[in-house]
Amino acid sequence: MILGNGEDRTITVLICQGEAPRVWVDANNDEDLTNDGDGLPDARWEWKGFRWSSTVRVEYDNMVRAPYHAVVTGYYDYEEHRYSFIYGGYCHRRGLIELEGRLYPIAISDLSSDGLYDDLDEAAIAIDTDGDGELQLFPDSYEIYGPNQPLQVGERLYRIKSVPPDGRRIEVEQVGIAPPPAILAPGQKAPDFEATTFEGQSVKLSDYHGKVVVLVFWNPSIPPGSRCCEDYQDIWRVEDLNVLLGGRPYQGKVVLLGIATSAQPPDSSSLTEKGIQFPVIWDPGISKLYRRSLIGRGLFVIDREGIIRDMDLYWVESYPDVQYHRLRVNEIVAIVEDLLLER
Repeated sequence: MILGNGEDRTITVLICQGEAPRVWVDANNDEDLTNDGDGLPDARWEWKGFRWSSTVRVEYDNMVRAPYHAVVTGYYDYEEHRYSFIYGGYCHRRGLIELEGRLYPIAISDLSSDGLYDDLDEAAIAIDTDGDGELQLFPDSYEIYGPNQPLQVGERLYRIKSVPPDGRRIEVEQVGIAPPPAILAPGQKAPDFEATTFEGQSVKLSDYHGKVVVLVFWNPSIPPGSRCCEDYQDIWRVEDLNVLLGGRPYQGKVVLLGIATSAQPPDSSSLTEKGIQFPVIWDPGISKLYRRSLIGRGLFVIDREGIIRDMDLYWVESYPDVQYHRLRVNEIVAIVEDLLLER
C-alpha cells in the first residue's frame, strides 16, 4: 500500500491464498510482519468473503505520523478458483471549525485510499449542517458533502480553500446562501417532488395527502449473476410489497411508489414482466433529493400528513462496521396498518 507523502510511504502486505486465506499488514511500518497479528480475518460472510482491518501509522512530509484505517477484502472468484483481494482506506480526520463565532464539528475523508487529504477532487467532508453539535456520518447523511461540493451550515454555503496532506486543518470561505437541506428522519416532513411515471402519468408526492405512501428506491436492472445479495433483497422486497399492498384492503388508502435508481432508465417491459403494478419513476433528481444516489436503495413510510414515520436506516457502532437496517415486509405492512388506524 502507498500511503501518505513522507519518506517511507510503502506499507507491506502479505497475502496467503488458501481455503481460509490470511493477510498480514505491516501496521507499525517496521518492516517486520511477525509482530502484526495472526493474519486471521476480523469478519467473514457466507458467500466466501473475508475482511481484515488494521490501523496503520502513516508518515507525512511534516514528520507527522497519523493513524489511518486500512481494510483488505477478499472475495472468492469461482471462475479462477481462487480469492481476489482489494484494499481501501478510510479515516475521518475530525475536529472543530469556527464559523460566525461558533464552533461546529467537521470531518474529512479521502476517497482515493492513499492517505492524502489535500486533493479536493477525492475528498468527502462532513459538517454539522443542522447545528445540533453532532456529525451524522452515515452513507445517506445530509451532513456529508462529496468532492468540490459547497458545505452548508444553516443557510450559509462555504467553499473549501485548503487542506494539508495530513488533513488536520481545513480552511473555508463563505460563498452564498441556500435553503437548508431536508432532514430525512422519522418525524420530519418528506421532501415534495413532481415527476412522470413510465406510463406517462404526472405524479406529485403532495397530491397523495390523506393517504399512506410507501416510497421505495431500488435498482430494477440488476444484471444476472450479480453477487450482491443486498440488491436481490431489495428486488424481493419490492416484489412482495407489490403483491401485499396492491390488494383490495389497501386500495384507495395506500400508495406504493417506486423510484428506479439504475444508471439508465430501466426497460418498462421488464417491469411489466415482473408484474409491477405500482407507479415507477426514473429521475436522478429525486434520488439526489432523498440522498439515494450513492447507495441506490432505501424505503420510506410516509403518513397521511406527509411525515416520514419510518425508514431504512444506517447506524455506525464502530468503523468499518456500518450497519444497515432494511425494513422487512412484515414490518412495513404492520406500520402501514397502524397508520391507517390513526385518526
